Amino acid sequence: MTPEKYLAAIKGPRKEEAREIYDFIRKARPDLEPFVIGNYIGFGKFHYKGQTCEGEWFMVGMACNKASLGVYCCGVNDKGMLPEQYASQLGKVSVGKSCIRFKKWDDVNQPVLRKLLKESKKFAFG
Repeated sequence: MTPEKYLAAIKGPRKEEAREIYDFIRKARPDLEPFVIGNYIGFGKFHYKGQTCEGEWFMVGMACNKASLGVYCCGVNDKGMLPEQYASQLGKVSVGKSCIRFKKWDDVNQPVLRKLLKESKKFAFG
């Protein structure tokens, strides 16, 4: 499946927001090639190898679920995971290690998210 087919398959009110998020990530990180992996659109494929598994993953990703929308960032710096460091500035969102979940795209502080994505040059694993 291609990213365009992924976006076209989204039904209901999230369809427009998903397109906006996709376009936002493409503008913030035009250097990262989009691809579909599982239920995500990934941007910037890389190979990782851990102690118990290995495979392909993305530097930045997005997902559109029934309950929420999500932007994922596997970027780190010397202080740790970037989403955790920016959590208090990202708006009305829920932040995990690499996940930024939200109900509406307008709830996200988009200038801060853009800054976070542009800073994402080093991988959390790999």
